[in-house]
Amino acid sequence: MATIMVHAAGLEGAITLTLAPGQAALLGRDPDLDDLTGDLSAELRGRIEQVVVASPGRYVSKNHLLIRAADDGTISIQDLRSANGTWLKLSPAAPTTVIGPAGVAIHLANPALADRTRQGPAEARWKDRGDFGESVRVAIKEWLASLGIDATVTAQEAGAAKEDLETFALADATELRIVTAAGKTRMIESTELLQEIRSYIFRENALLNVEEGHDEGFILTSPLFRKAHREVAEAASLGTNLVLIGETGAGKEDLAKCYHTHSSRSGGPFVVLHCGNLAGDIGYVDLFGAVAGGAQGIAAKAGAVEDANHGTLFLDELAELKPHYQVALLRFLNHTRDAQGNPRKGEFSRLGDAKRSQLRFAEDVNIVCATNVNLEDAQVRQAHGFRLDLWHRMAEHIVRVPRLEKRPEDVLAYLAMHPRDQAVKLVDALEPAALKIVLSHAWPGNFRELRSFARSPALPRPLRPRCVSAALCREALQHATDRVPESGPPPMDVSLPSGFSGQNWAKANAIASQAFEEDNGALHGALGKLDDYVRLYLKPVMVAYASGLEDLQTLSKDINYSELARKLHFKDGTTVRLHLKRYLERFRR
Repeated sequence: MATIMVHAAGLEGAITLTLAPGQAALLGRDPDLDDLTGDLSAELRGRIEQVVVASPGRYVSKNHLLIRAADDGTISIQDLRSANGTWLKLSPAAPTTVIGPAGVAIHLANPALADRTRQGPAEARWKDRGDFGESVRVAIKEWLASLGIDATVTAQEAGAAKEDLETFALADATELRIVTAAGKTRMIESTELLQEIRSYIFRENALLNVEEGHDEGFILTSPLFRKAHREVAEAASLGTNLVLIGETGAGKEDLAKCYHTHSSRSGGPFVVLHCGNLAGDIGYVDLFGAVAGGAQGIAAKAGAVEDANHGTLFLDELAELKPHYQVALLRFLNHTRDAQGNPRKGEFSRLGDAKRSQLRFAEDVNIVCATNVNLEDAQVRQAHGFRLDLWHRMAEHIVRVPRLEKRPEDVLAYLAMHPRDQAVKLVDALEPAALKIVLSHAWPGNFRELRSFARSPALPRPLRPRCVSAALCREALQHATDRVPESGPPPMDVSLPSGFSGQNWAKANAIASQAFEEDNGALHGALGKLDDYVRLYLKPVMVAYASGLEDLQTLSKDINYSELARKLHFKDGTTVRLHLKRYLERFRR
């Protein structure tokens, strides 16, 4: 069976085609089998699926492309004399006559057509560092030609150009030099064109660095996620504060690590702090630290902002940040003056510091935040009690992380990679009908759900080619979906513990809702209190029941919080202990 991703100018995401041997597909703006000419048997005509590609701008022809899957596993791709042609991207070193079952991407019409509404060269078509410089050179040369500028564009060893010439540094350690046909030593007089070329090369350099430097297992197959990834790298290169907005499990923390990797502070620490876990003086200490004797039972320690100096501070679950900490963070992000009157930023106080008697500064910190709540919306921000002035300082750049449902290419790439410890990967273990089910699944839990599907006990071990039927696939998907609330996740990051099924969710939600309404009134419509509901009521109940400690009477020293954290897939034992403490205080009183 052949699986092909079809892209078209102006379309968001891709069209996924799965063709069994002997099947075919006719793609176009208004496909019509009667218009096809050539040697097509009546039997083949009866097995051709007509696929409408609703690309705006009429980039796609009426009958644009015919794809046929042969019995020997190869496919034939025939452009039907379309006006704008067809572009095919193969995996590195893949033969053109044999195309494997995964990772084939086809573009109907030149991919650059989608970008004609904006200025600048089309995205360079490089595969790796080896052909990067040449691809960038060709893209800029073609763009200048489209503007009527006859210029010589060369990529050469860095430092080879004369000092009086305008050169552009490329990420592969070469330089780009452009000279007009008129022989001008400087390439173009137009400041706008110069800036456009600088911005373009900056983006391409960032993209190369990102794609060569991402963490193991980080998937960059879909155009939507590549775009988000590139924007993160650009923000990192500029050192701007960044907010990532996206659903739980969509890859926000991975993108935060990408930001750190590609920032000027990549050699420094990467510190993670979950805003939902900040409570009282302990929360302030976690954020800003404490001096000896600053509070009873708290030893002197540095906080997250100090630990992250010369590095990156990642604030997760930003919408759960309480007003007390917002004020302190605003002071930290503002430019102030030290005791000598010098302008500085990054001012903070440890718990127990005498008022302004000893100013502390952590000036060299990049801040990345993540939230699954749309704090960019003024009404949502107000409902969550989030300060506008703090938002403007944190959200110097905003990147929306697309959900997995919009990234079928990433699903296919993941199936082609996992399980890592077996010779047969999931993409080859699924029957054609099963693969079609997976690629059409909504994935409400995003990558967390996809990983759960790959580890489902319903899947046979070891995997064999085509051993997973449609029925087994549905059973494995049900196992993965059970870890997501049946009514959909609440507006906060609930961080479901391992083993929580839909039935468990309903029970925990009922217990937490009743307690919340007893304390605060009806939950329905209380948008501004939802973060309190999740953090102070729902999470403690889930942790207690998932741990088997629903009858807890006291926080015994015999409880192994680190072991519970591993069992429940939480970050650390301190988080589990905090939730159990809240459960004990509210639900066992």
